[in-house]
Amino acid sequence: MKNFYQKVTSLLLLSFTIPIETKISIPKLPSRISSFFSRNKEEIIHKEFNHIKKLELLCEHGDVSIKTWKQQCVLVELRKQGSDLFIQSAALQCNVKDNILQVSTTKSDASLSGTMTLQILVPETLPVKIATTEKDITIKNLSGAINAQTTYGAISIFEGTNTVIAKTTQGNIFVQRLSMQPEHSLNLHSDHGNITVSVPQDLNCDVQAQSLHGKIQSDLFITLRPPIMLLNDETFKQLKHNIHGIIGQPRQNQEIATMLLSSEFGVVKITAYDLKKKIK
Repeated sequence: MKNFYQKVTSLLLLSFTIPIETKISIPKLPSRISSFFSRNKEEIIHKEFNHIKKLELLCEHGDVSIKTWKQQCVLVELRKQGSDLFIQSAALQCNVKDNILQVSTTKSDASLSGTMTLQILVPETLPVKIATTEKDITIKNLSGAINAQTTYGAISIFEGTNTVIAKTTQGNIFVQRLSMQPEHSLNLHSDHGNITVSVPQDLNCDVQAQSLHGKIQSDLFITLRPPIMLLNDETFKQLKHNIHGIIGQPRQNQEIATMLLSSEFGVVKITAYDLKKKIK
């Protein structure tokens, strides 16, 4: 009996000495840890340009923000965040021809994930033309003419006084005007987004608004141009989707600014500009 217990004890001790197979590969841990921390790396690129008369921007990846400053030069900053491979893949290209600054961002490997943010400081009166694919466009305090187009992003333009042409497929459009001269206009279109325009209450403006499958709203009084129509259900239905009229009380034969607002499936809304909510 004593020998039996001794044999059992020996077998138990032997079992603890047998190596246990594990799925953890120790040599791979350092590379995994390095890869994890490398995702948080950041690189910032600065470029400055003088004597620029116009900015043309093509940005396929990343958000775009344009602000004004007191300097007469243009400052371009690209902020890249991601892995080493992403930072190497993301590039900023700048060319100047006939005093027109052409800026573009590219990513050589589309499979790499990371973020790119393009911030540009420009003189207040500089005309700007922007085209992006995926992300949002934000412009503040620019009194030069603006042409902004994006596919899957929103367009937000704060303050300013000049002509704006803006078009997006999937995003919303917001435009805020300090004032509008007769030679200036707003031409805004979104296929699947809302359009909101904030203008001064004393504005004199010709407005045409259309929303095929949405509706039109206005916090400002609009004097509708008198079309010839029959008063029936179809007529009242059309007034929700298509209007043409005048905001304000312009003098006879006075030249006034124009607004062309259209959305396929969104809401078109005109609101009163509020100084208390001024964007700085």
